Amino acid sequence: MADAGPPHPQQARPLARRAALALMQAVALAGVPIAGSRPVAAQAPGGPSSTGTVLAPAVLAEAPSLLVAGPAGGRLDRWATALTAALAPVLPAGTRLRHSAVGGDDGVTGANQFTTRVTPDGNTLLLAPGDAALAWLVGDPRAQFDAAKWLGVMAGLTPAVVCGRAVVGKPGEKLRVGMAGPVGPDLVALLGLEVAGLSAMPVFGVLDQGAAAQALASRAVDVVLLRGAGVAANLGALAQVGVEPLFTLGAAAGEGRDPLLPSVPNLVEFAMRRSVVPSAGLFAAWRAVATAAQAEYALVLPLLTPAALVALWRQVGSQAAASAELHDTTGRTRSLGVPEAHAVTHALAPDAAAIAELRAWLLARLGWRPPA
Repeated sequence: MADAGPPHPQQARPLARRAALALMQAVALAGVPIAGSRPVAAQAPGGPSSTGTVLAPAVLAEAPSLLVAGPAGGRLDRWATALTAALAPVLPAGTRLRHSAVGGDDGVTGANQFTTRVTPDGNTLLLAPGDAALAWLVGDPRAQFDAAKWLGVMAGLTPAVVCGRAVVGKPGEKLRVGMAGPVGPDLVALLGLEVAGLSAMPVFGVLDQGAAAQALASRAVDVVLLRGAGVAANLGALAQVGVEPLFTLGAAAGEGRDPLLPSVPNLVEFAMRRSVVPSAGLFAAWRAVATAAQAEYALVLPLLTPAALVALWRQVGSQAAASAELHDTTGRTRSLGVPEAHAVTHALAPDAAAIAELRAWLLARLGWRPPA
């Protein structure tokens, strides 16, 4: 995976910051009316806050910005075009959302710039891929952002399923998992098997979805992760050579069944069918990785954005996510507004204990640690 996330010492998250974030999210989820005339003032209702502090008016600019964490013309930039078109009809009258693309496909450069250059005034949003959050989770030092400081507005999830041969789970069998490298999205397959009590080993060099399906069909590996719009077609072809879906990555934030693959169990169901109860810490780590692997995009605001503007963006984001225009554009990807989008960004940033357990597991099982 290109660009990655910093060895972020989350151990020191102050309780006060957590409380402030929880309060801001609670206020934001309550929603405020969207103004229909210019200038657009999203004033927090009631004057004083519950703490007695007078809230300043929050004003949405006529041309707010969307910072795209990816190259111009790339996959995420195309998402930005689709989202801009879907948001335009539901934004306050006269608002012209513009976007600019920065950095590589993994999104880390763009996420870094969002952290260092953006004022939390509600007039700049970040559009980031799940790969950026995954980079931060595993601790790559190039990522100098904190995904725990993202406030979710919208998210897009793609179907993803871990597939293997029908012989999976034979006593003493060490399953070979096809992976591009130790810390890419397909990490979710290896970690998921271990959460479910199976013995597994990585086979690196399986670089893309086509190679994964081919390696599985040719018996070079036993298990792979398949994701994206081609999942259903691949599953049909692989069934002819004895391959079956084992578990999906779930719905938003890893919970429930994937609505695009409703007949396939999620990881908890898969584990419990084997009479295994996943450990809480490792499952929380897996859920964060799974959410990152599913996330085509996350549209977020920075922490400390005025609560009224968080509410405004979440309101228009939810309307845009439900629009026919966006669904026609996205195909198999599910675009989500709040509360699901909030659940996604929350799952991308688990607590310090889960992140520490993930990084310890990477070192113990794969000998991988963040480069100095």
